[in-house]
Amino acid sequence: MSTTATVLYALLGFNALVVVHELGHFLVARWCGMRVLTFSVGLGPPLLKITGKRTTFQIALLPVGGFVTIAGMSGKVPDDGPGSYLRATRWQRAAMVLAGPFFNLVAALAIYLYLFGTINAVTFPPVGNNVVRDVAGPAAAAGVRPGDVVLAVDGAPVRFRSDVNEAVGGAQPAEGVRAVRLTVARPPAGAAFQYVHEDIGRHEPGLWRALPKVDPAWERLDFEVTPERVGPGRVKIGVLYDLMTLGARDFGAMVRFSLEKVGFYTQLGAKTIGRILTGRETPDFSSVVRITQVGADTLRIGGAGWYLNQLAMLSVSLFLLNLLPFPPLDGGRLLFLAVEGVSRRPLPRRIENAVQGAGIALLLCLMLFVMARDIVHLF
Repeated sequence: MSTTATVLYALLGFNALVVVHELGHFLVARWCGMRVLTFSVGLGPPLLKITGKRTTFQIALLPVGGFVTIAGMSGKVPDDGPGSYLRATRWQRAAMVLAGPFFNLVAALAIYLYLFGTINAVTFPPVGNNVVRDVAGPAAAAGVRPGDVVLAVDGAPVRFRSDVNEAVGGAQPAEGVRAVRLTVARPPAGAAFQYVHEDIGRHEPGLWRALPKVDPAWERLDFEVTPERVGPGRVKIGVLYDLMTLGARDFGAMVRFSLEKVGFYTQLGAKTIGRILTGRETPDFSSVVRITQVGADTLRIGGAGWYLNQLAMLSVSLFLLNLLPFPPLDGGRLLFLAVEGVSRRPLPRRIENAVQGAGIALLLCLMLFVMARDIVHLF
């Protein structure tokens, strides 16, 4: 896949998550009787408009997000006519606001259901098998190629990346480095990899792992590889391994593992946000430029399976970030509704507009700063 194609697919994947988010707001707003004025894919001037009976659907110039406009949610002059956000009950408004993040969570679950159903899910941290995905440094100089399957190190059989690393590291003297003999199976040019599915065992009943099937007819080659020392007790040979993919034996296991995965990343993300808010961790903001770059690299190196795993994690992140109580995020709108519930009356329109406007300005400044930083880093 070309670089242009990977960047395009990565950008489309990110925007698909934004569209799913806005679709949640749109559907629940309609269900609650609110008037949705605009549904936009992308930001900026519209390139294409389709005007329906109740909503204008558009594709905008900048493919970096999207939005829905609901009558009564913004503007100096309140729109409190039929179908206005202001006329909906507090619970209806809260449901509409929560629907966006909730749809991102559902999207992550749907992606994991597909990945576990097709045996394409990866673990965290990722576990490598013994297939060479990319090669550089000492291994490349010795003649190892992408697509080779590492079968043994100094005659000792290996099945996983960890086996190779332990064998190479264990063969090294206290000072300096010693060459190791890698035995690989090399498939014929153009041969498609086949995988066998193996039950992991009693610790994770119903979980299968996909391991490469090595044809006995494939060429066997030995390479003398001298590792590079990269630190005390650490060496590298310059091999990036394929990730071992996981799947479910049946539908029940597929649902269970998918829920566990979404729960794990939700808990991990919440803990990370908690550490940032309490000052125990420095935030690392990423713009759409960096997200797209990482997505394109993932597509190039690992293909669609790796990228879908990343997209599911990103969808969980969008769920969590949008719940932060900061205007103009969904969490900020929920905060206004909570204040209204306690005080038994809505905030004055001018105060709400001022807070939302300040939040939008701060968010735009942060986005522009992070995007400029990521563009400079990229080039």
